[in-house]
Amino acid sequence: MSIYLDSSVIVALLVEEVSTSQLLDWLPQQQTGSLFVSEWTAPEVSSALSLKVRSKQISADRQVAAIAAWGKLRDMSFQTLAVLPEHFETAASFADRYDLGVRAGDALHLAIASAAGFSLMTLDKTMAAAAPLLGVPLEPLD
Repeated sequence: MSIYLDSSVIVALLVEEVSTSQLLDWLPQQQTGSLFVSEWTAPEVSSALSLKVRSKQISADRQVAAIAAWGKLRDMSFQTLAVLPEHFETAASFADRYDLGVRAGDALHLAIASAAGFSLMTLDKTMAAAAPLLGVPLEPLD
């Protein structure tokens, strides 16, 4: 089974968060070639790490180390999907669902996972609630 990881999962793998330990146990159990991220993940991870520095959750040195770790993790553990024009159209239709409260970046992750037919792993509660309603199966962490 193929699993698309959104940026919340990647960030938790890189810096200490509530789910980090559980994710670090989960990751090596996954089949080689079954984990995917997209080109969109890179700027989202960078943005999230910068926010953590600005909000003093991590140091600038820790950010640099996390960015380096992200590059290695991406190259060793994940396959990267291209973001295609049709993903933006689907993301817009997902974001149109005001009742779901999905932000644009998360709608794009959902659209990419949907188009690929992959399950989604996310730590974002709003995204997790919206995914099944948009036809995107969730991959549980537990």
